[in-house]
Amino acid sequence: MRTFCSRSIRSQDDVELIKQYNDDLRHALDLFGPRSTIIIQHQLQRSMVIAQEYDNKILQTAQCNHKRYMRAMRGDDGEEIVGDVREDEGGLQTDAARSQT
Repeated sequence: MRTFCSRSIRSQDDVELIKQYNDDLRHALDLFGPRSTIIIQHQLQRSMVIAQEYDNKILQTAQCNHKRYMRAMRGDDGEEIVGDVREDEGGLQTDAARSQT
């Protein structure tokens, strides 16, 4: 009878401890869900901004090359292209930005 009572008491303690761990785990997961979602959204937004900037640089390069081509076709070498874009080891950079650094 004594072992039955002590097992029952230990079992109740174990059940309460398991419930406490379950509550702690649920609370941690509740915090993790929104935080991870916020972090993912932030990273996606940042990636989209970087991609848009790169697309803009590519467009700017294409426009510059088109202007050079049109000038070459006309034989016009007198006028400089404003914001001339060149590619270097660090990526694309405008002459205006190069002169400011």
